[in-house]
Amino acid sequence: MEEAMAEFRYEYVTGVFPLVLASPEYERSITFFFTNRGHTPEAARVILLKGNETMLDTGDRTVDPGGLDGYGFGDENPDEVRPLFWARIFTTSVNVVPSVLVDAVETGQSPQRAVWQAYISPRDFAVFELPYRPFHPPETAAAAVRKSTRRMSAAVGRLGVPLEMVKAARRAESARGRKS
Repeated sequence: MEEAMAEFRYEYVTGVFPLVLASPEYERSITFFFTNRGHTPEAARVILLKGNETMLDTGDRTVDPGGLDGYGFGDENPDEVRPLFWARIFTTSVNVVPSVLVDAVETGQSPQRAVWQAYISPRDFAVFELPYRPFHPPETAAAAVRKSTRRMSAAVGRLGVPLEMVKAARRAESARGRKS
């Protein structure tokens, strides 16, 4: 069974970006960051694509109020020349602010030295507001009857006729219908 996604309201899309410096001498990575400037926990999800192939789906990640969260992706094919990636980032609120760091660092160095970096700032994303449809569980038969009775009671009360009289009249009318 597929895991239900949070009710995401916004999608942030990067432009296409390459991973450069194809060589075993370098580690290439993509790191996604989220800050939550709001007062409630929010959710974020990253889908990283190489062309049309999904390379990473983080699932729903909670970002605490005032908090920072990050998720990294390491390139598993360092010899591939300039693979092209793009990302779709979903959030439950505009209070979740995404950014992305794409870099290449020298392997075997301590501390590691970045030899190439690209930063995708919050203003570099195309932002789309997603349609919001709140989920309402299906109504049970008992709940529908209770709702109908409450509506009938309210209507009858406005007319000044006691509900028991209306119910008795309905029963009598129903009984007459069965006799004919």
